[in-house]
Amino acid sequence: DLALDGTPAQAAVRSAARALLAPELARLGWAPQATEDAEAPRLRGQLIRRLASFDDAATVAAARERFDKALAGPAGGLAPSVRAAVLEAVGTHATRSEFDAMLAALLKANDEEERWLYAGALANGRDAERARRLLDEALAGRLPANTASTLPGAVADVPPLVPMAYEFTLAHWAALARLSGSGPFGGRYWLLPGATGGSSDTTLAQRMLADQQRLAGDAGKAPAAQMAAAVSVRAALRARESAALAPALAGWAPAGR
Repeated sequence: DLALDGTPAQAAVRSAARALLAPELARLGWAPQATEDAEAPRLRGQLIRRLASFDDAATVAAARERFDKALAGPAGGLAPSVRAAVLEAVGTHATRSEFDAMLAALLKANDEEERWLYAGALANGRDAERARRLLDEALAGRLPANTASTLPGAVADVPPLVPMAYEFTLAHWAALARLSGSGPFGGRYWLLPGATGGSSDTTLAQRMLADQQRLAGDAGKAPAAQMAAAVSVRAALRARESAALAPALAGWAPAGR
């Protein structure tokens, strides 16, 4: 789905994914059961997230029905895995009011886990105007540095928003580098690679390698090379499969369905 973003094959991939995954969520259900095993909550959350990302209307509608409870935190009564998945599912398709509500919750959050939860959900959104508002929060001084500095990379996980996230990161690299530092996970050295995250564009990857060398020097080579390699793999997959997958998956359904 990531590699084939924007191609005719993407619709076929998403349709096939909905046909495969929706019956599994229906079987598992949205409410935890006393008899289920330890893997069930994780699987339930993944199914909700994935079905929302594959534009399953029923899953998005069911997530919206639970949105107010998710915003209420533990007091809302949702299981933690379901709450996180609901926020992410709604975030992917957020209306302006839903975005505003989650942004307000992000800015009010008092603990790390809550901030990551809302930041991730907001970054899943596909609306460019609202994505820009989220990017602006990276430099607004209203969030802790470790959350703020990750926002451009999180936005860049949505392929159509990669150019915006990359240009923002490039324009504000010095400020973002101060926020992210150079900690054990690379900090500033992952800013530009992270802002290339959802791309399948090898031209952008080559530009990123050059920008990284100019701004981060030799210390930034490894993260840049790792991301450029990932982009190249997606580009190759896109070139190989985009023409073939759409007709191959047309009308596809899982065996036995």
